[in-house]
Amino acid sequence: GETGVGKTRLLEAMRDDAAGFRLLPAVCEAYTASPPYVLWRELLREMMDIGRQAPDQDVVQRLSTIARDRAPDLTPWLPLLAIAFDVDMPPTPEVEMLAEKNRRPKLQETVGRYLDAMLPDPTLIEIENTHHMDEASAELLAYLARSIQPRPWVIGVARRPAAGGFTAPKAAGVIRIDLEPLAEADALRVTRLATEQNP
Repeated sequence: GETGVGKTRLLEAMRDDAAGFRLLPAVCEAYTASPPYVLWRELLREMMDIGRQAPDQDVVQRLSTIARDRAPDLTPWLPLLAIAFDVDMPPTPEVEMLAEKNRRPKLQETVGRYLDAMLPDPTLIEIENTHHMDEASAELLAYLARSIQPRPWVIGVARRPAAGGFTAPKAAGVIRIDLEPLAEADALRVTRLATEQNP
């Protein structure tokens, strides 16, 4: 929907209804529309309580420890996961053998499996202004949206009708709501309902 039409209010209503869900909020900004995976860097670091300025070696150590404890089969692919966290890790033999065209799909799969290990409980991922989302983050979010049904997550996104960024794919479990301005009769009805006590 356009600016001011009520997208944020709709996300707030969804958040209010998500009692018992873990909340992971994010906002895409125009100045972050270029760096790859910038959205996921914020979300993943918040999920793990890692600060933005945390040294790379601390992030790598946390990733390695969590993978060892919760998803040991991801260990060979940690250098790909590290890309989404915006840290460098030396490539493993498995990553080195990947063809370039297969790296992004494997990264998406690795992040999805890592999130499965980290978010086993109901989680609401809430993202505003996805028309500003960088291409790599948008592709990863589309991958998760297409495969979300077995997962206990809800992903709520809001965007303007502009070019670029993330647009939800047509897939099972994806609901799109196009918000339009209220008709005059509806606006009058809302006003009356809001002022019943003090007309």
